[in-house]
Amino acid sequence: MTPRARQRRTRRRIRNAAGLLSLVAFLALLGSVGAVEQDLVPLLPGAIRMFGFLLIWAGLLAVAGAFDTTEGRRERRR
Repeated sequence: MTPRARQRRTRRRIRNAAGLLSLVAFLALLGSVGAVEQDLVPLLPGAIRMFGFLLIWAGLLAVAGAFDTTEGRRERRR
């Protein structure tokens, strides 16, 4: 296996793992919202928890490549 292929495989595995972890973070965010909605957690600690899970979710989505607009696009030769 060439070093370039190994690097691509490693990058793909990291993106897949980050995508799966972002799903877990999103579900934790929904759980925090539900806990605040049902008055199981006070508003301020719940809001802090929601903000934290939101940041984790967005960060993992960025690592997974959800905001990457250059993927699959090649420049044309002139």
